[in-house]
Amino acid sequence: MLPEYSNAVCGRPCKPGKRDRRENMADMYRKRATKTSVGVGDFAEPAPRLWERLLNYLFYIVAALAIGGFIYYLYSFNKLLLIFAPIYLQGTLITLIVSLLSVVLAVILGLVGAFGRLSRFAIFRWLAIAYVEFIRGTPAYVQILFWFNGVGYIFASIG
Repeated sequence: MLPEYSNAVCGRPCKPGKRDRRENMADMYRKRATKTSVGVGDFAEPAPRLWERLLNYLFYIVAALAIGGFIYYLYSFNKLLLIFAPIYLQGTLITLIVSLLSVVLAVILGLVGAFGRLSRFAIFRWLAIAYVEFIRGTPAYVQILFWFNGVGYIFASIG
């Protein structure tokens, strides 16, 4: 609960009949804290202008035409779709598998790093701190280049 603000808290005497800025803020916070939910009318927006409505309608028309054009393209070139569909499906499946494996690996490595930082053994704690700070400190693009060019090259030369 917020304390009641008086002249002593204000730091200067308030004029009789005038409220201090801090008291006004305290009342505002009290009113906000006692509200259980925000009503619909509290944040009413003005009605959109005519040009905003026209732009919205234009966007919906262009989006419908684009979707219709894509469906027509698929319908008219269905032989190409049948030729490339297995390749697209294989690529989608590989992407899903790689994504799932990367999430599992990230969870495992994250847990190892988190528990390592909580370890009572100094060597595990310092290794975990170095690993976590290295991974968090380098940008994702640099890590991708490192794993693809550095580690990928090593595995390619071994195999």
